[in-house]
Amino acid sequence: MLSESRVKRLEDYYYSNNNKVSWNDKIPVDFEKFYRLFGLFIHPATGLPVVRLADYQYETARLFFEHKRLLEVKSNKVGETSKWSVIDFQLALFPTSNPLSTRGYDTLVIAQTKDHAKQHLHDLRKAIIDSPAYSKYLINKPDEIAIEGKDLNKVLRDEQSKTSVIYIQNPEKPTRPSRIIALGIENYGAILSWKRVKHIHMSDITASDSDFTRGIDAAMTRLANTNGTCIIETVPGMPEGFVYQTAQHFNPETHKPGDFWVVKVTAEQAVKAGVINQEFLESERRNKGTAFGQFYECIFGFQQGNVFKLEDIEACIAAYDLEGYKTLDCKLFVDPAFGLLEQNSKFAWLVLALLDGKVRVYHAKQFTGMSYNESMQELDFLLSKFNFVRIGIDAANPVFIRGAKERIGENPNYDQLEEKESEGWWKVKPMSFGQKEGQEYLQAIQSLVSGHYLEIHPAFEELILQMKMAVTDDKGKLDKTMNSMDLFDCLRMGAATYRVENQ
Repeated sequence: MLSESRVKRLEDYYYSNNNKVSWNDKIPVDFEKFYRLFGLFIHPATGLPVVRLADYQYETARLFFEHKRLLEVKSNKVGETSKWSVIDFQLALFPTSNPLSTRGYDTLVIAQTKDHAKQHLHDLRKAIIDSPAYSKYLINKPDEIAIEGKDLNKVLRDEQSKTSVIYIQNPEKPTRPSRIIALGIENYGAILSWKRVKHIHMSDITASDSDFTRGIDAAMTRLANTNGTCIIETVPGMPEGFVYQTAQHFNPETHKPGDFWVVKVTAEQAVKAGVINQEFLESERRNKGTAFGQFYECIFGFQQGNVFKLEDIEACIAAYDLEGYKTLDCKLFVDPAFGLLEQNSKFAWLVLALLDGKVRVYHAKQFTGMSYNESMQELDFLLSKFNFVRIGIDAANPVFIRGAKERIGENPNYDQLEEKESEGWWKVKPMSFGQKEGQEYLQAIQSLVSGHYLEIHPAFEELILQMKMAVTDDKGKLDKTMNSMDLFDCLRMGAATYRVENQ
């Protein structure tokens, strides 16, 4: 512990005329005023200072300060990442009397990879160094904090800005500087390592090659003790997961404190503000084709598949009573995937029932990283809710099959039974995805969909999306390299247990 006299000497150093960091520094709360004092951006095309940012940049900043948590679905190259980085720094300068202040706390900057996050910090650090008003707050070299006295020379000697961390002076408590830390969304374990987090800035996380859901979940837990702020600014990805669901279901009239406020920033807005050139945007419109909407119009996109016609899928979408299963014999189909062995593999559950000549979906849910015990709990829940006459399970997971058989009183050693004693009377039945069987499953679901014998409630968005994305190669094999198709696999298995009669 430092003595009071030595802490006083340390404080005197921080508040000296040479260092010019003082309790009396007035930090503007209004972002437009702060931007002018911080230093102007240089337009990459004209090379001239940007005296005033675009209206949408000030408006989204205002919404963030008002609602504390903001999801911004944006076009590429609209200048928002740089702006939000400056706001990360602004929050660290606010005095602790401001509830948004992160002074003395950590800010996490999380991008699609750690290298991308480090680049954001590199750009911010350069901007701070060039700031005429606020460069003095950056702890950039060891000699900026080294003062006389053996013990005091050791204080914060490692607290200097590096490639993955920026240290910012805290005039209220010099021994606890503020930090801005670079992390990758894919490493949720690293995100969980940080304790004193009061602000999180996530940038372009939908561009991650891995499942970013766990990264978001891990990041938000860091705010539990500080009730801190969060900005997620990202290009739209696939229409699934947290970002899509939050944007899809946002309603300003039902918004509650702590929920994310959602805004969109399109390339067209950037053109009007002079951030993007109109000719460039038109050339991109011609070159990008159907992908243009995802790159520049904030449209969540997907790869259109070749298994079904979109109009047939739309014809199968119908609103019906999701409680109607109570009087029906149902079938459960499961595609198990324990842990996180494959990034595109999830634990999927699907319940079907036949009603009035239509196969109707009553449950469709998938999980990432489900353990065996969790899967048994989920099975118990579904067994208590539905009356199952059949449970079909991907034969590639005998551990789960045995557990399911034990749950309903069947012999778990099904693979040791003689043929005459097996399969015909089983309720829990392994279903193989061999080449022949996979083709039969695919043909069965194509028959149901093309004949409009399938009904899917619009609430089952993930299943509908997978049907729209379903792609087969020239040999008729389903391509699952890019996207999770586990709910669709369950639907294929289920379709094979129904027969379409020729009319």
